[in-house]
Amino acid sequence: MKRLTRLIKDDSGVAMITVIGIIALMTVVAIAAFTLAMQTIHTSTRINTDTQAFQAANSGVDVALARLNLNGYRTTDYPISGTDAEGNTYKVTVDLIDSTNYLCTSTGTEKSGATQAIKVKFELFDFRNITFGNSLGGSKGVRLVGNARFNGPLYLGGGINFSGDSQMTVGPLYINGGNITGSSHISNEVSIYCNGTVDGNRPYSTDVPNLTLPTLNQSDLNGKYTTAIAQSHDNLSGLNAIQVTLECTGGDANTYITMNPPSDNKTKWYGNGSIKSRLKCTATPANTSAYYKVVGNGGAAPAAVGMGNYTVTIGGTGSWGYWPGAGGSTSTAYHDDFAYDDVNSILYVEGTVFIDGGLIINKDITYVGNGTLVVNGPVTINGSIVPKTGNLKADLTHILGIASPSDITVNGTNQTLVGTFYTAGNFDMTKPNQTIWGNVLANDIVCESPNQKINFDPDLNSYLPADMPCIKDVSITESGWAR
Repeated sequence: MKRLTRLIKDDSGVAMITVIGIIALMTVVAIAAFTLAMQTIHTSTRINTDTQAFQAANSGVDVALARLNLNGYRTTDYPISGTDAEGNTYKVTVDLIDSTNYLCTSTGTEKSGATQAIKVKFELFDFRNITFGNSLGGSKGVRLVGNARFNGPLYLGGGINFSGDSQMTVGPLYINGGNITGSSHISNEVSIYCNGTVDGNRPYSTDVPNLTLPTLNQSDLNGKYTTAIAQSHDNLSGLNAIQVTLECTGGDANTYITMNPPSDNKTKWYGNGSIKSRLKCTATPANTSAYYKVVGNGGAAPAAVGMGNYTVTIGGTGSWGYWPGAGGSTSTAYHDDFAYDDVNSILYVEGTVFIDGGLIINKDITYVGNGTLVVNGPVTINGSIVPKTGNLKADLTHILGIASPSDITVNGTNQTLVGTFYTAGNFDMTKPNQTIWGNVLANDIVCESPNQKINFDPDLNSYLPADMPCIKDVSITESGWAR
């Protein structure tokens, strides 16, 4: 009996089973906790690497936008590769969607190899790539009549009215603060942005950026004046920086005054290295200062904006400077940075020329060089201005810019102008059958006679003269992004 009772009360085996069960349960819990912790660590690590990759991609977008602000859009600038502050890398491409819309794709790679990509769509308003007339609330607007043509991109502050056989076949078209009348004259391929009204049933967007004209203020004029002085005695000729010997001796600017400005029948050696030619020059234009690329008050600082008094008249007023064949020269390649052959009506302009007053072009001329006439006064153009090549398209060595804080008046019938034109006043096309090839930046574009045309050159930003006010004026509007 005692033995039976002892057997019944002996529960040591049950305790052992219980202990084993508890240990097993704790083991399962520990394993689960460890697994969860590892998963959390893995997830945290993945989130961290993805975040770093995303941040690297975002850095790439910033770099791309900074380059766009500096250079505008150039296909040769992309792709861009780089490394951020954390040692992660990025690669960025920017692709053209249409004339003002672009897609930026940036891929960031974290050091372990994790990648993230960002795509940003944005509008880029590079003033080298548009025709621009901005006078918000005060614009006369643009009225296209007859067989008139505006082929964009075109941005106007104020309305536009199409009538007759006028057309716009290349866009986009931006109208800020005005209406579009006659939208049926606009090709269906042209995207329309207007915050006023558009007649007809044309689809359009009301999302119009508020842009302002690049400046040409006193500080800008002073800077361009200083540039023209420096280029008058740098012994360099033209865009390709050909070394010459007519501007100063041994690169010493102090010797410039004894050599220039040139007088009639003065002979100089002009050439590159051992290849030299004798050139005879004619007198510089009236009121040329001590520096032949500055026309003004004896080298004094520029007058107030738009108030210069020393006007240059080109056409019928005589020749000046050096050019191939001038004065019996044997040269066939070199020319002065500012010269004019009145007999053959050829203007030579390289770099920056500063005129502290107005400019009058009296007759049809052709031009050679890549340069800007900065004019501190009104500009009147009575004849055609085209490259000596005869093409209706500028190129790297045949592009003329005219920039003025005052009005530019195009005043001849059946005129053709090839180049780039900036005015802080009105660009006034006054007669029928006037055609512009290139671009116009103006406070107001006045265009109301029959058969007037402005045809934008899409390659213009590749070779614009360096001192045009539009060179670094870029406005970027981000319109959406995706991760």
